[in-house]
Amino acid sequence: MAIESAAAAEGGGPPANVSDVDPRVFRAAVENSFGAVLITDTAGVIEYVNPSFEELTGYRACDVIGSLASDLSTGEELDQSIWRAMTADGQWRGEIRNKRPDGEEYCVLTSVRPLRSDEGAITHYVSVSIDISQQVGVDEELAEREAFWRALVENAPDQILAVDKDGVIKSLNWTVRGATVDEAVGPTLFDFVREEYHDAWREALAKVFAGERRVEVEATTIGGSEDSQWYANMLGPVYAGDTVVAAVVSSRNVTARKKAEEELAEREAYWRALVENAPDHILTVDKDGVITSLNRSVSGIAVDDVVGHTVYDFVREEYEDVWREAVAEVFGGGQRVEFEVRTFDVPEETQSYAITLSAVCEGDTVVAGIASIRNITALKEAEERMRAIATAVADIVIVVDEDGLILEVLAPTEREAFLGLPPPEDLRERHVQEFLPHDQAEQALELVRQTVSTGRPGHGKLLLDLPQGPTWLSARAAPLSLGDGRVVAVVHILDISEQKRLEEELQRLREETEAEAEEGVKRASEYGLTFREITVLSLIARGKSDKEIASLLGLSPFTVNKHSSNLVRKLGAHSRSQAAAQAVREGII
Repeated sequence: MAIESAAAAEGGGPPANVSDVDPRVFRAAVENSFGAVLITDTAGVIEYVNPSFEELTGYRACDVIGSLASDLSTGEELDQSIWRAMTADGQWRGEIRNKRPDGEEYCVLTSVRPLRSDEGAITHYVSVSIDISQQVGVDEELAEREAFWRALVENAPDQILAVDKDGVIKSLNWTVRGATVDEAVGPTLFDFVREEYHDAWREALAKVFAGERRVEVEATTIGGSEDSQWYANMLGPVYAGDTVVAAVVSSRNVTARKKAEEELAEREAYWRALVENAPDHILTVDKDGVITSLNRSVSGIAVDDVVGHTVYDFVREEYEDVWREAVAEVFGGGQRVEFEVRTFDVPEETQSYAITLSAVCEGDTVVAGIASIRNITALKEAEERMRAIATAVADIVIVVDEDGLILEVLAPTEREAFLGLPPPEDLRERHVQEFLPHDQAEQALELVRQTVSTGRPGHGKLLLDLPQGPTWLSARAAPLSLGDGRVVAVVHILDISEQKRLEEELQRLREETEAEAEEGVKRASEYGLTFREITVLSLIARGKSDKEIASLLGLSPFTVNKHSSNLVRKLGAHSRSQAAAQAVREGII
């Protein structure tokens, strides 16, 4: 066994003062060494392993002695590399990753050197290995962590840079506007931000290098008003021991947010101006009816004297419950409520107001109610006057929308003047379709829809099946814009059934007269009477006056008189009655 020669592994031979040492001492030193020792012959066949080798590799001496050392390696290329090094330099040193019999991997730092005879020939190779698995694991974990953080920084959506106390950029994860990473590293961050923000940056750097953990600063980059960008920057210290050696800056582009904030501020100013100058009073209330804001004074009462009080302090007692119900609906379900109230208790100061109360929400929660309040005192008075006028005549005036919903009815108080329909209070908030067959209802609503869509007055005649029977109506419709933006039609309705009956009678009489005239044209040919003269003669025989004949035939009384004179002359009669009698005798009419 060559263990006695192991001491000669360094330098090719033992020092002069070692030759007298008992070989058993060397053997004891090797067997008790922390390093795993393996000795092979020149062919790589294992001749000796120490106990540390067995403990490190998991192989017993009896299992490996006589085997090739290369059988314990996990890589053929490594074995070849070791032999090449041994051939060229006579030694090899490096890391080897092997496996134990159970498959567990371990890593060793190994030194391989030859043992030589007194003549200088290589007789054996000795390998000493130290377990560095734990160190390698730590190094690999550190490398993984470094790779993780490097990837995190390099792929972060924010720009991340390190600067010194003077603002000089030492590192940067990716390019900045107008410069590559190489161009940005070396200059100061002041070279990239507008001058008015330099002091803010210097103050932030001073705080960080004084030990503050987090410092925020916002600034814009160099460029015109359209090119410059807003960045929100978060600065933190980098320590070496107790000393701050750098500041790390996370820089996020917030241009879109700043523009949105500016636009929001503009919109808020717009809406504030709109509310403050609105013709209506606009106020907000909480769930208890307490007024929290008001756009302007009302009825001589200052805003400060209103805010903080409840709405119930300003309405007549009989309307308090109306307000409470409206507030409950808005805060209970986010409903939009419309109602009317009268304010104050002094009759001469009482005012009428139309109110629309809506919900102000944060998410799904109603946090306030907003009321638009319009003074409708003059409108209510005008409605009363109009109602008085409308009920004094026999006509009916209705206000109706495109869907046939009747919003208002103005009609005489006499029951018989309602065309057999229910009284006005029973017609309001009902649909036309409830009182008419579908086709007639659509015919009636066609006039309404045309008026609403064109914004122009319209006129039409309708034959409707009303409760009093088939009735001819003349309807004139005019558009009306409501306060909520809707357009409806105000329809003035007149019963023209009698007029229609007279027109039909007149038409019948006209047709009969003209039929008789056509029959008499042949018989009157010897007198030279025209068709129109025979028509006039027929009506004279029926006892009609010139005015009535003119109305029936659509002529002027003068023209009728002229035809009358001509037919008397042609028949040789002395008067209209004599001419008519002669025409009857001769069968002309």
